[in-house]
Amino acid sequence: MKKQVVVIFMFILFIISIHPLSAKNTGVNQQLGKIAVIIDSPEFYHASYTDDILNGFNYINQTYSIDVDIIQLTNYTLVNRAPYEITYTYNGSSTNQTQLVEMLIQRNQYDLIVFIGYELRRGFDVSEFPETDFLFYDLSGEFPAFEGGNIPENLFIVNFKDNEQAFLAGSLAVMEFYPLPTKIGIVGTWNGDSRTRYLIAGFQSALFRNTTNVDISIAYVDTWIDQEKVKEISSDFTTQGIELVFTALQANNTLVMLESFTGGDVVSIDLNQSKSVMKNNTRVLTSVFKTFNTSEGFFGGVSASFGITDQIFYSNGWSDPVSANKTLVGIQDEIASGDLVVPTDIKYASNTPSISIVLIILAILPLLSLRKKRR
Repeated sequence: MKKQVVVIFMFILFIISIHPLSAKNTGVNQQLGKIAVIIDSPEFYHASYTDDILNGFNYINQTYSIDVDIIQLTNYTLVNRAPYEITYTYNGSSTNQTQLVEMLIQRNQYDLIVFIGYELRRGFDVSEFPETDFLFYDLSGEFPAFEGGNIPENLFIVNFKDNEQAFLAGSLAVMEFYPLPTKIGIVGTWNGDSRTRYLIAGFQSALFRNTTNVDISIAYVDTWIDQEKVKEISSDFTTQGIELVFTALQANNTLVMLESFTGGDVVSIDLNQSKSVMKNNTRVLTSVFKTFNTSEGFFGGVSASFGITDQIFYSNGWSDPVSANKTLVGIQDEIASGDLVVPTDIKYASNTPSISIVLIILAILPLLSLRKKRR
């Protein structure tokens, strides 16, 4: 049994000065005095992530004299999928995002309400509160999907290009394990979820850049935390003879995959609980609120998206750290110059011809036969 390897890389520095934020509105706002920060249930954002967020807002409080109230939710419950509805517990009572915001607005204390985590975006309509300013942090992928791509003036968005993050993971995997095994497994959270798709697309595109001589099997847990399902996928991958697995999962599921997969190596991403993959939230949040402070208050209608060109990554656990660093720098340079655009859609590579190729061949053969008869 090979030693399992966890890809460990962190967002260390965001060079926001290269891409300065600018307000759509030209009016001067009042500087922020007090904000409410709503943090998702710990089933999603574990201790290390929460600590990093709290460090960020503690720094903001001390640097810009902005008072911060932290609202930590618990007991995430999925009520409906269509329409999407989730509930939480806050102060011992069941609530959802809309009810919670209504309660905060009634207090009439806050200049800004901050949502941490893209799950809070689901089922919440910012247009119901046009007089309240919001910041959605870490939405990932396509969130939020507003009509015509227009972001309301009372909303500021911070998100991350997960396809670029996963491309980096794939590039480091190629560097570490090349020549790659012919059978590779990928396990994602939700089939069809934009963030899962972006992560898988980024990782695969890094593999395909170096070889197409691989069979890729993709499996989905289709829920946030299901340890037994992860163990089943791990067992299936081992039975298939898969020797390298990429996980685009939540922390608990990733830890189970690392413990249960015995067929080879595991490349993991988004392992917040053990602090091995994490955005530098303090740096990002400080930069955003510095912009607010400089512009004399909150401004909305803006989406600030961060990718490889905005980040410096750290990685260890590699047999050749110097080569790893060169790989990272090279990728950053290519994306910055536009020579590399990381795909966002999943594509497949396989040693076995796809069914579509087989059908095309079957359709052409009769035509070739007719052509020979005419001669």
